[in-house]
Amino acid sequence: MISTMMIVIFLLGMFLFTSSKLLSVLGILLSVVYLLLYSKKSPIKIPDKPLKIIKPLVLVAIFTVGAFTGITSSEGGINDYGDQLDHVMELMIDNDLVKARTALENIKETFGTSDNTILLETLIYLGESDFDTARNMINYYSDRYTVDYYTLLETIYLTAGAQDYANDLRNMYIEAASRYPYWTHIQQMAGVSYLDRSEFKKSEYHLLRAYEQEPSNYQTAYYLGVSCYEQQRMSEALVYFEEALERQADEETASYIAWYIEDISSGGETDE
Repeated sequence: MISTMMIVIFLLGMFLFTSSKLLSVLGILLSVVYLLLYSKKSPIKIPDKPLKIIKPLVLVAIFTVGAFTGITSSEGGINDYGDQLDHVMELMIDNDLVKARTALENIKETFGTSDNTILLETLIYLGESDFDTARNMINYYSDRYTVDYYTLLETIYLTAGAQDYANDLRNMYIEAASRYPYWTHIQQMAGVSYLDRSEFKKSEYHLLRAYEQEPSNYQTAYYLGVSCYEQQRMSEALVYFEEALERQADEETASYIAWYIEDISSGGETDE
């Protein structure tokens, strides 16, 4: 039987000679996810089972990145550069951030600064919980409008704490949504961001985009219900709230929905 791991390895190998930059970013992002979630000091706690999935994916990504840079290394050449980047990533996975930083400084001294070194340095700061510096560092990335940039920036904000960067996070979601209309997660979060700002028409616009792309997401249905409620369109709000419940909304969301439904049923608000 074909295992998930075999499929992952196959897909990574398929892209090996055509998407080297994508693989580099994949290895880096998987590494930071593992670094954040596996570290004992991590503010994010998840069950052991997902960690068992993440770790082999990280190792596969590192192996693949190493493959595209070459089996052997020539000192000072592209192969040596790739090997050294891989070594920094391995140190980060081992949570040895001091050695990772030293190794990264050696790379910068030999080869200069690049997007690769900027990403790795950002991840090291993130691993050290130095969120302000991580936020500043990622802005040196050459293209600050890519999916990779927005994904890492979101990770920084969420790891640092929503209250500290709440407004920056909302601005990021709104900016990214304007550039990526078919990125469902970003469309949903842009809708939530506008909802937080009481800009309900704009909120509904982005939430509907997310809803059209992934109608099974109960959170999108819930937020659409809230947006309609705030615009006094109670019949539509009830439809979305009921859909969210049908799609197995979590306990907290279900409790919010119960409050809205009770308020609407009490006759406190009516459709215009």
